[in-house]
Amino acid sequence: MTELIAKLHPAPVLVGAGPDGVAEATAAVAAGAVAFVARPYRAEEILPLLTAGRATGDGSADPLVVGDIELDPAGFHVYVRGRSLQLPVREFMLLRYLMERAGRVVSREELILALWGAERLGSNTLTVHIRRIRSRLSEGASSCCTIDAIRGMGYRLECDPKPFQSQSADPASAV
Repeated sequence: MTELIAKLHPAPVLVGAGPDGVAEATAAVAAGAVAFVARPYRAEEILPLLTAGRATGDGSADPLVVGDIELDPAGFHVYVRGRSLQLPVREFMLLRYLMERAGRVVSREELILALWGAERLGSNTLTVHIRRIRSRLSEGASSCCTIDAIRGMGYRLECDPKPFQSQSADPASAV
């Protein structure tokens, strides 16, 4: 099994097993698998492990930085202007996908396929997740990045090249 994992590296390897396979699964994790998942398998627990397991050479995923948003896949953290932002798994994965394609239009179909696969979704599911991310990005330490809807095409993550500056922080602008 160690040879198989070494061959597949840097692809994330998850090991799934029932109650009888715990010893083998533990050995696989020790040999370099990302994680062990017990049966019954649930997408909610597998997808974040795969996302975090997209590795660079050392098994840790590099943080993504777009505008004032920093996303750390390995630690499952998001920071906006240095302030921690808690996101549910699906929103985390959606934001990561958009950050990896910042400035480009990503179709609804591509997003749905990448995040939900063949799973049947309500027509409004993606829209709701996008709205929630937008809301979270604009709370408190509001981001200079926005998720724009491009009518008939999809969504695009855009960041203002000039970060927001509070007028009260600039004494020259005081009247």
